[in-house]
Amino acid sequence: MTHSRKILLNTTAVYIKIVINTIITLISTRIVLGCLGVNDFGLYNLISGVIVLLSFLNGALMVSTQRYLSIAIGEKNNEKLSLYFNSSFSIHTILASCLILVLVLVQPLLINHVLNIPPESVVTSHIIYDIMVVSSALTLFQVPYSAAMNAHEDIYVWAVTEAVNCLLRLGAAVALLYIADQKLEIYTALVLVALVLSAGMKYWWCRVKYAETRLIVEKMKNKAMLKEMFGFVGWNTLGSSAVLVRNQGVAVLLNVFFGVVVNAAYGIANQVNGLVMTLASTITTVFSPSIMQAHGAGDDEKMIRVAILSSKLSFFISSITAMPLMVFMPEILKMWLGEVPQHTIVFCTLMLYVFIIMQLTAGLNRVIYAVGKIKWYQITLSVILFAIIPVGYWLFKVGYPVDVVFYVMIAGQLLTLIANIYYSYKYVKYDVVKFGLQSIILPMLMYVGIVEGLIYCYGKTDTGLEMKIVQVVVVALIYLMVYVSAVLDSSERKQLFKLIRK
Repeated sequence: MTHSRKILLNTTAVYIKIVINTIITLISTRIVLGCLGVNDFGLYNLISGVIVLLSFLNGALMVSTQRYLSIAIGEKNNEKLSLYFNSSFSIHTILASCLILVLVLVQPLLINHVLNIPPESVVTSHIIYDIMVVSSALTLFQVPYSAAMNAHEDIYVWAVTEAVNCLLRLGAAVALLYIADQKLEIYTALVLVALVLSAGMKYWWCRVKYAETRLIVEKMKNKAMLKEMFGFVGWNTLGSSAVLVRNQGVAVLLNVFFGVVVNAAYGIANQVNGLVMTLASTITTVFSPSIMQAHGAGDDEKMIRVAILSSKLSFFISSITAMPLMVFMPEILKMWLGEVPQHTIVFCTLMLYVFIIMQLTAGLNRVIYAVGKIKWYQITLSVILFAIIPVGYWLFKVGYPVDVVFYVMIAGQLLTLIANIYYSYKYVKYDVVKFGLQSIILPMLMYVGIVEGLIYCYGKTDTGLEMKIVQVVVVALIYLMVYVSAVLDSSERKQLFKLIRK
């Protein structure tokens, strides 16, 4: 199979998975919200947010492992490939053990003192917490296998395992319709079962297909390799932890100042954001092995070219997906949830802005990882993201409204965008002025102008929903044509059209 055809297969498979995931999330969220009620749904999101922090951390650790595996594949060095995988497995075993220990030790403090949990829900909270601890450890153990699948560009197989997980989670939601008691505890346990089955599928595929995934004790104890990878994983984990602290710190702030019901709105906003994030991050996922393999082969010119193209495509896909969501947010949430918790519309819209700003430099982030010099990059990102929590706390303390913390998050995301440009240019020289004008300023001005203009116009007119949908489709098509002609340069357009033809 040619490389272009493999990219096409991977992209198609991941988008099919995204469609399945989107439909299932829409259905299952409404079922779970209806069966559990707003209070239990908010409680589930609060505790799962504290424990299952690994939705982001898992991705960051996978990028760390994939980086080493992809570079070894680019160098065509099978011995180093095996060493990297075995060392990675050792590292994730250590991290999983530490995670379990820390989460068990802080459990009484979190549930009894830090989180604002109603007294009647404390026992249930402990049960959910224990199940989430097991889920978190299992998530870490499967990271090296997911990374191997991505490094070999068998992303379509990974997409299948994730789709199976989605289907099983839907089954867990449907089961709530037939359960009378302890619904929250049983639902959490069924979600864990879904994770176990999908992780088993990844393990089986890797053992059959990739020789380097066979565990060898001597290679797992290679001190030089462990030291090298631990340094990279450690700094990368710091940056990822900052994202987790920001997201969950906001949840805790909202809970402390405004209560569990507001957390239900925040949980729904995160789910909407997650759907769009999955769609847009597909481009980064598909192109990431090519970026890192190019560096392993010593072709940095190709690496930066692919990275810039993937950034532009990631932003376009995220913005074109978020456009109808932002314009029709009230109608969509009403149709989806029935009863929409207070503040949900504003939270969803602002979270989408946080996300699409992130996509402007998604490919440059992978360039920094490929080069491997991430210490000061991760420190910079961590300082920016950690600062959001004390700033948000102070603003709430002096009386600002509930949505102000989301504007702080947007400001923080803009600062991380600047950090991505600075460090990628520091390590690999490219035309940063052209990138800033063509890939940052122009796309954002186009997008914000279009979306805010549509929202303003629809607020002033009584146009029917059908006509509004037609208008948004027309505007989106115009946006597509202008974006391709103004943001992509001639060589990028040729690459894109070549891929589409294939």
